[in-house]
Amino acid sequence: MSPDYGSAFHLGEYRERFPVALDSAILTAVRRLDGSLHWLYPDGPREKEPQGVDFLDSDHPARTRWKSFWPQSGRQQSWDGLARLDSPTSGSEWILIEAKANHPELTGAPSRAKEEGLKQIELALGEARQFLGVHRHYCWTASYYQYANRLALLYFLRQNDIDARCVFVYFTGDRFPDRRPCPVSESAWRTLLDARDATLGLPQTHKLSAYIHKVFLPVASEHQQHQATPAGAKAERHSAVIDRDDFLSVVRVVAAAIKPPKSKRKRGATMRQPPVTITIEGDRLIIRCGDVGSQTAARGDWTSPVLVEPSTLIQLLKLEKPDESQLTVSFEGDRLIFGPYSLIACLAE
Repeated sequence: MSPDYGSAFHLGEYRERFPVALDSAILTAVRRLDGSLHWLYPDGPREKEPQGVDFLDSDHPARTRWKSFWPQSGRQQSWDGLARLDSPTSGSEWILIEAKANHPELTGAPSRAKEEGLKQIELALGEARQFLGVHRHYCWTASYYQYANRLALLYFLRQNDIDARCVFVYFTGDRFPDRRPCPVSESAWRTLLDARDATLGLPQTHKLSAYIHKVFLPVASEHQQHQATPAGAKAERHSAVIDRDDFLSVVRVVAAAIKPPKSKRKRGATMRQPPVTITIEGDRLIIRCGDVGSQTAARGDWTSPVLVEPSTLIQLLKLEKPDESQLTVSFEGDRLIFGPYSLIACLAE
């Protein structure tokens, strides 16, 4: 029986059960909302993890150059996911995906290369380090070596005029049997990522920043649909304190999960927006969508949650206050109460 934890498991679960939510989160991160992802791995035509640049055509000249840039013995950079992004406005790009779910795997192991292989790796990392403006005294073959060699590969691709981006997917709330530390929120992940960048000497922005993206997702079990409150049930009030950054992350990811379904309608008619309800259960913010007036479909029938445009919701909630790091959010009936503000959570007519 396969384990139900770990980044590989959760990425596979999203690919199988929540593909729209995963694709939308990635397209939002890379700012290609008009594009579409065509997955090669996992759950695609490839059976094995992509390694190095083996996803390029066999006759691509960069494959020959790669052999002189990076040693060919041992295990090369492997990717948890690989997709082709096609956009009508921006063309096609490679999307290289790395997933993490716990702190130790983020730190990773140092390079195990020896002698000539290690020398070649150090030369490649040094070239990338210099390009990014990192001082040569920062070691890239010890802690966070895995991230460093991914940066070197992205640098190689971009230098060879290959349109590629790296997307790092960070899962929150995982649980391992050995109780290894797993970040429970986006803010917890960001603290670890800041420490990683400081260890590697990376500046906040550099020449590859525009091609490196972060996606924060709850583990697959937290993303599954929840049963809606039965119609006519007495409304209960729940309150919780939610980290501001975590809430914004939920809004950004979930808002793009599913767009309103296209349907035939008379010319000039306006399409009815799907109704949205926002509730708090315990310490979790739950967002549901569905037809409130339907007798045949409950709100929990949607495979992924839906929201109005994130900019609209953020504006309604007035979340752009820089002095508020935490939000006290209450839910009562169909009203979401945020600080001194309140609004109808069900946005349909």
